[in-house]
Amino acid sequence: MNRRLAQGAGTIWSRRGAAIGAVAAVVAVALSAPAIAHSELRTSRPVDGQTVSSPITEVDLVFWTSVSGNEVMVRDPNGSLVPGRTSQADDVTVRFAMAPTTASGPYTVEYHLTSRDGDPVSGSIAFTYAPSSAGPGAVRVVTLVIGLATVMWVSGRVVRRSGTAG
Repeated sequence: MNRRLAQGAGTIWSRRGAAIGAVAAVVAVALSAPAIAHSELRTSRPVDGQTVSSPITEVDLVFWTSVSGNEVMVRDPNGSLVPGRTSQADDVTVRFAMAPTTASGPYTVEYHLTSRDGDPVSGSIAFTYAPSSAGPGAVRVVTLVIGLATVMWVSGRVVRRSGTAG
């Protein structure tokens, strides 16, 4: 009988230990919430390291948690600041609107913002603007060449037919 009583007491203590452990885990998570609130860059548009062939007029920086602030700078391939305007698209997205990229080469986007918990969030991304060689002028040249070839082919057939008919 005493043996069963001793086994029951052991079960009670192990249940209490598990409950205390669960409470400790909840408290640890609750106390670390401010650290979780510290934000980091989740993604961007254009994506860091991306090469784009179309002119860029906006850069979006998307973070894991809400951020505030408006210090975003874009530098062109010469290192000069690109004029533009920073705005808050939503709680987690900061947008930099600018004139279309014109110079080919690497662009750097630097940001200095504040996360929800008040900590600074700084960093940079880079993208490369490499316009495609088949721009509107190239399309016109190809169209002209195809048009001339068609006229020459049709003309040759008309001349041959005229020559054989006469």
